[in-house]
Amino acid sequence: MKLRHRENVLTLRREFEMTITQAGDRKTFETLNGMRGIAALAVATMHIQWFLGPLHPAIVSVVVDFFFVLSGFVIAYSYEAELVNGYPRRSFLLARLIRLYPLFFLGLLLGAISKAIFEFPDNPVVYWGNVGFNLFMLPYPLPYPQQYDDLYPLNYPAWSIFYEGIAYILFALLIRRLTDRWLVCVILAGLAALIYTGIVEGTLDRGTWRPSVIGGLARVTFSFFAGVALHRLWLRRPTKWALHPVLLFALLIVPLLWRPDAVAVWGWLYELLVIAVWMPMMVWLGAGSTAKGRWHKICAVLGVVSYPLYILHATVYPYVFHYNDPDSPVFFEQHAPWPALSVILLLCLASWLLAVYVDLPFRRRLIRALLPQRSPQPAKNENAMEGDPEIRS
Repeated sequence: MKLRHRENVLTLRREFEMTITQAGDRKTFETLNGMRGIAALAVATMHIQWFLGPLHPAIVSVVVDFFFVLSGFVIAYSYEAELVNGYPRRSFLLARLIRLYPLFFLGLLLGAISKAIFEFPDNPVVYWGNVGFNLFMLPYPLPYPQQYDDLYPLNYPAWSIFYEGIAYILFALLIRRLTDRWLVCVILAGLAALIYTGIVEGTLDRGTWRPSVIGGLARVTFSFFAGVALHRLWLRRPTKWALHPVLLFALLIVPLLWRPDAVAVWGWLYELLVIAVWMPMMVWLGAGSTAKGRWHKICAVLGVVSYPLYILHATVYPYVFHYNDPDSPVFFEQHAPWPALSVILLLCLASWLLAVYVDLPFRRRLIRALLPQRSPQPAKNENAMEGDPEIRS
């Protein structure tokens, strides 16, 4: 069965690459990169919603599930055939660490500084414990004395990176034996865990807080491996619906414009519909849509800024919050939404500069020094999907 699975994966990959070559095209997925950037912007606006008036989503938690589905598609597209054909698991995991860790570390550094200034705990062991564990991308086991028991209190968006790391490890361990049948079983197990979470918790917005780790595992298991399944389906039958990036951006935002009533017992069913149907559909449609002309460049820029914007924005916002007196209207409230929009715009600019002039050159050096040479096409595929300019690893 393992040999048959390997032959099937490699055959599908060869057939697809032959089709691309004959068409004289290289798949770059810039539309998906643009959608990734729009999703990151939605998260950044939600976390500063108090200063934006009506210009923010009503719900943003489900956007992370779009990231998970897209990540599964990315990783399968870039690595499945190679891992099945013997590419070292260690090298795969090291490649993912190189991709994520530099900006993760910068987010930890900036978050640690803001916490030290604004929310340093009475017990410094808790603070330094978080710093020490987070250096290894792990959450500290004890709660931080603040309003919410965030899994990563120094930089709370890092919670999703933690679950993605778990998904990468599972992918590396399972992929050589992960036939279509077993893949369906994994996805169904994740779906069952999502339903259980919804029934017990009344919401699927879980994983961000320390007591909700099970819900986070359910989300990443379903969504990440749904992305892997979409990739396999896409190899057999590529998406034929080609939509304009603007339409896809709008479709991605639609489910974020309404939030079920917090007391509604059925509210989690809406979240389940978005997570299990809408977000996979967005990745499927985005994979078949090509950005052309100026929209190609716009999507490329959005893809480049997406990760640094996502992982760094929360480390800047405490300065905004503490600049404003919460008990009286001051600058950001009086002039909303323009000061907050200016902050987001500056964050986007800083994210682009960091990605292009710091993160990318640094990762290029690490890749050349630490990773074995890969074939140019898979390396190009991964860079295109990640929103990076070309890096040959």
